[in-house]
Amino acid sequence: AAFVQADYEPLQGFHVMLTAEAMNSGQAGEPSSFDGWFSAVWFCLPHVDLRLDTIFSTVGIPSTSTSPASYDNSSTWLAQVHVFL
Repeated sequence: AAFVQADYEPLQGFHVMLTAEAMNSGQAGEPSSFDGWFSAVWFCLPHVDLRLDTIFSTVGIPSTSTSPASYDNSSTWLAQVHVFL
């Protein structure tokens, strides 16, 4: 597994992040899986933030006796509100 992230704060309290992930469980014939995240986070109040993520995923599917290894691609949007102490 591997993970790398870049975080930039263009305005105080507003963050833009890029994240890349790669994973392979070690199963024979399994291609690696990859994720790319684009995130925007606004720390709008003390102890409150709003976050919007766009996630692009490429999941490696192992080969079987009847089919070769392949990939399944998907995109996801995720909106979150965090309230913390």
